Amino acid sequence: MANKTKHNEFEHIMKLIEDSRNRVFQKVNEELVLLYFNVGNIVSDKVAAGVWGENTVDELVTYIERHYPGLKGFNRRGLYRMKQFYEVYSSDDFVLPIATQLEIWVSTTVSGKNLSAQVSNSVDITENVSAVRSQKHDGELLKKQVLDLILAKVNWTNHRLILSKTNQIPN
Repeated sequence: MANKTKHNEFEHIMKLIEDSRNRVFQKVNEELVLLYFNVGNIVSDKVAAGVWGENTVDELVTYIERHYPGLKGFNRRGLYRMKQFYEVYSSDDFVLPIATQLEIWVSTTVSGKNLSAQVSNSVDITENVSAVRSQKHDGELLKKQVLDLILAKVNWTNHRLILSKTNQIPN
């Protein structure tokens, strides 16, 4: 009987370890997606304003390679993927329908209940959707909320796959 109890305790500890590891991986993914979105924002804005041309992106790649030689994904293709990721997911054509659907889902599904446990351990959707309702005129706030509530929860590989199917991002 003592061995079975120890076994159960050991399994409980293993479950704690596994749960913690999964949360760490999710947080790392969230940070990577946010990083790629923000880098894409900068590259998009600079290219659109005519401040950066194609050579500047190549210069950035060279700069990153020189200063961070082990860093992966920040080659020319990767930077343009980040740029297009930002452009697609920050457009009003994407953000406004998602924000509206999120607001409808929250109001009809839970009627004000806290959804944190259902969606994420760290996000209080009800509170954030209330901010969406009260500040719909603020496009940057909507973009940030859609990024934090939805986009950061999907891993980069899946974003690339989704966008490749929409012809919005190069393979």
